[in-house]
Amino acid sequence: TQTIHNLVKGTAKPKYYGTVAPYPNFNASHDATVLHSAIEAKGVDEDVIISVLVMRSNEQRQKIKAVYEATTGKRLDKDLKSALRHDLEDVCLALLMTPAQFDAFCIRKATKVNDTWAVNACGH
Repeated sequence: TQTIHNLVKGTAKPKYYGTVAPYPNFNASHDATVLHSAIEAKGVDEDVIISVLVMRSNEQRQKIKAVYEATTGKRLDKDLKSALRHDLEDVCLALLMTPAQFDAFCIRKATKVNDTWAVNACGH
C-alpha cells in the first residue's frame, strides 16, 4: 500500500493567484480626476467610483489617494465618506486602506465587539 506521503510526493504544489491584478495602463492622475468628478456629480456617480476602486490593486489605490490629495487638497477617504452611505461607504473606505491599516481596523472592530459582549455578559 502506498502512504499518503508517497501519493502526494510527486504532485506539483498548487499555485495561487490574487484576484486583483494591477490595472494595465494605470494612470493615477486620470483616476483621481475621474473619482473627483464622480464624487462632485449631482447625485454622486457610484458606478464610476466602484469601477475605479475595484479594478485597481491596493498599491494603485494608494497612489490614487496621494494624487487626489495633491491635486484637490482634500482627502479621498473623507470625500467618499461624505458622498457615500452605508455598505458602499464601508467597502470603499476599506478598499482605500493599506493591508496593515485594514488588519488593524478589523482587530479593533473585533475587540470592540468582544468588549461590548463581555460587558453585557458580565452585567457591568
